[in-house]
Formats: sequence, C-alpha cells, structure tokens
Amino acid sequence: MKTVLALALAFLLLLLFGCPQIFPPPANATNNTTAVSPPPEEPVGLPAPPPEPKVNQTQVGPENETPESSPEPPPEPQAALKRRVGKVNTTDIGGKNLTVTSPFDAGSPLSYTINKTGYFNTTVAADTPHLVLLKDKDNLLRAMTVSLQLDPGYLVFDARSTAKALLWRRYTDDEISNELFLAEIDDLNCWGNFYGLLQLKLPKTSLDNLSNSSYDYKDYYSKCLEEMNETGLMK
Repeated sequence: MKTVLALALAFLLLLLFGCPQIFPPPANATNNTTAVSPPPEEPVGLPAPPPEPKVNQTQVGPENETPESSPEPPPEPQAALKRRVGKVNTTDIGGKNLTVTSPFDAGSPLSYTINKTGYFNTTVAADTPHLVLLKDKDNLLRAMTVSLQLDPGYLVFDARSTAKALLWRRYTDDEISNELFLAEIDDLNCWGNFYGLLQLKLPKTSLDNLSNSSYDYKDYYSKCLEEMNETGLMK
C-alpha cells in the first residue's frame, strides 16, 4: 500500500514540476527569464529623392564672363617710300646744323656743302605729295618745300620753295594737279611781295620767328590767301 502511495506521489510531482507546459504559470507569475524582443520593423516610406547636382564653385557667372574680343582692325597700308636727293641754297636759307625732316624721315643732316649749296638724301613718299621741312640745331623751322611723287629733279630748299610751300594746299594726290597749283601761285599779284620778303629775311632769321613777329609777313601772307580765294585757286 505504501508503495502505491509513493508512486502516486511521484507521479503527481512529475506532473507539477517536470512538465510546466501542461500547466502554464498564472498570468501574474514572475518570469525570471528575460525575453528577447524582435527588432522593430523599419517603416516603409517613400523612395529617397535623387541627390542634388553639385554646383561648380569655380563656374564663371554671366557678369564675370569675359566678352569675346572684337577682331582687330586690319593694319593701315603703309605708304610706299623712296630715297630722294636734295639741296639747300644757303644763300637764301640761314641756320647751323640743318636737318631735313618729314612725316617719313625723322631727320637727315646735310651730307656736304659745295659753293654755298648743301646736299642731302632723305626719305619721301613715292605715291603722294607732301611737305618737307628744314630745321636748324635749335629745332627752328628754316625752310619748306613740296615733294611731288613723280618729280625726277632735286628736292630744293630756298626762298621760292618756302613761299610756295606756305601757300600750297593739298586737294588731291594727282601729280599734274599739284604741279599746276604750284605754278599758278607765280601769277598771284601778292606773290612778288611775299616771295621777296622771304628772300630778304630767311638768310638771317628762322621762319618761326618771322611768321610770329613780322607785320609784313602776316600782311602779305593774308593778302595771298584772300587772292587765292577770290581767283578760285583755293577751293
């Protein structure tokens, strides 16, 4: 009988403590085992926006852009030049260390002097008429002449060439027209007085001083200009 009771008690204990899943603990029972909770699920959201384009910090803004340079103008055609031999009548023209100058020659001194005539070589335009000047050591103007592109003779400095150069006006590059213009100056009524004054004064004074200080020079010169206007020589 005791054996039966012992077996029944053991069976009862086995049921109570050996198989807890058959008899789960009450709801308020304390579980000493720490339960591991599953990781929270990530919320399903909208797809991420595309990355913003990178801004090039070195990009030049419109206000800093260098405008396209305008094309350079074509170079102006250079005048055709030639060398020309000339002479100075030192009886008519005074001054020391005379030098010939023009838009095409910065300065050519006299090469030598024979019988009161000084000779020189200078550069002139080969296709257009222009003035040529004669200056002394103080850079004062002593005489003038007109270089005509087709003139084969000497380029002469004297009182006559200076008077004509002062009255010459370049209206055209035509050789014949300029030759006629210079020739017609001889027919002016004022010509004798104007040319005679230069012939008298230029051996002793510069043209700069004469034109600034001489009443006769200003009077004769202005009368020649008036006559050239009246006759139509000055257009």
